[in-house]
Amino acid sequence: MDQSRGSDSRPKGPWWYRVPPVAVVVITYAVTGVVIFTVVSESAMAWAGGGLALGLLAAFVQGAARAAYDERHR
Repeated sequence: MDQSRGSDSRPKGPWWYRVPPVAVVVITYAVTGVVIFTVVSESAMAWAGGGLALGLLAAFVQGAARAAYDERHR
């Protein structure tokens, strides 16, 4: 068998590096929205706004972690 296909000399990186930023925002948005809705407030504005804010913050943190990883493994 030829194993040269698909082999890459670079490491693929940790699992969080391969997760798309949109998935990070959506997952964080959903989890935060559920927590705010059940614990804090049943207002749609509260869980939607809080979920979106934390989702975007999570995407920002993931981007910063990707940049740091790229810098270390360049």
